[in-house]
Amino acid sequence: MNFLKAASATALAFALGWSVAAAQEAPGNPQQTTVQQTTTTTTTTTGPNGQYGDPICGVWNAGTWQDNGRCPGYAVGPKRAEVTGTITAVKGHLVTVQQSTKQVVINDQPALNNQMTGRVAVGRQIDALGYWRGGNFYATQIQ
Repeated sequence: MNFLKAASATALAFALGWSVAAAQEAPGNPQQTTVQQTTTTTTTTTGPNGQYGDPICGVWNAGTWQDNGRCPGYAVGPKRAEVTGTITAVKGHLVTVQQSTKQVVINDQPALNNQMTGRVAVGRQIDALGYWRGGNFYATQIQ
């Protein structure tokens, strides 16, 4: 009787092992991997003498800057206005940036409107690009 139980147990173990191995090696079930890549393109606009023009504020047309009215007070010059530093406070659309010798409060509403801010959070080091108007800095893009 013990021999019969042992033989039955061995046969059952063999059958279960065979079905598991067959399921693992079943053809037609290849593993697939999906890879996604995201690319970000930043457009810059330069005039006839290398002057920068922020594409959010207007365009160069045949060597002449055409302001689109989105950045009042924006002056086209050899480089865009920028504020670089570490964010120390965020209150609505006002962002306080600590520079090496001073703090600057920037208005990032134009960048928010154009979805060009990324995550604005305390501790993040940024390069805010934009324009000065009335002693206030307006960011059109935050990198």
